[in-house]
Amino acid sequence: MGHFAKIDENNIVTEVIVIANENLLDENGDEQESIGQTFIAETLKLEGNWQQTSYNHSIRGRFAGIGYSWDEENDHFISPQPYPSWTYNFDEALWEAPVEYPTLPPQDQEDQGEQFDTGNKEYVYLWNEEDQSWDWTLIEPSQNNGVGIDLSDSE
Repeated sequence: MGHFAKIDENNIVTEVIVIANENLLDENGDEQESIGQTFIAETLKLEGNWQQTSYNHSIRGRFAGIGYSWDEENDHFISPQPYPSWTYNFDEALWEAPVEYPTLPPQDQEDQGEQFDTGNKEYVYLWNEEDQSWDWTLIEPSQNNGVGIDLSDSE
């Protein structure tokens, strides 16, 4: 299946559609983006700027999602910036914090060997934009649905 993202005048993805592979193939059986774009315009009668995107990230950085931006110069779909301090790494096709993500729990934790508790409590690192640091944070299962994670400050 071929996936195409519609790009608006502000280079924001507003829609993603799927079309059958046979609607992308040239006379030699090779997939061509331009053939898919013609199919979208002439057969589906959809207007706009449509760019192909890939579920397996083989082209254009990441699979485009609604709200992603299109960087034509670098030929990348870019997810929304998670925090103002983070920068986009085009080589890795992802946002990076200004401080590297910790690989171990803090030294002052009682349970230094395990990052996650298999009981009702889990600890994870969450980004703290104000302090520009990773905070070791307790997350408890939601009391409301029994399966989600409650990120509220209920303690």
